[in-house]
Amino acid sequence: MGSAINNAGINLRWLRDNIFNISYDEMVKEALNADTHVKSVFLPYITGEVQRDWQHSFCVYFGLKNNHTKGHLIKAGLEGVAYSLMMLFESVKD
Repeated sequence: MGSAINNAGINLRWLRDNIFNISYDEMVKEALNADTHVKSVFLPYITGEVQRDWQHSFCVYFGLKNNHTKGHLIKAGLEGVAYSLMMLFESVKD
């Protein structure tokens, strides 16, 4: 039994290379310094997804407002991948 995710580190690489042009260390610092009361959601399907129920999913930021910073976008990216991994873990565990 197993499971897979197509979209983990590739999301951070895309953000680094195409949006922020900063190092991974700087990205993590930005995420850690982001105000935790400002929320957004990132669906990390930048290359689509292999799971049949999610195969037509795409990358999306949801809930963005003018008070969001790059730290919030990076943090949402990390959280989106972590949530996808949790869903896979739960399906294998069951």
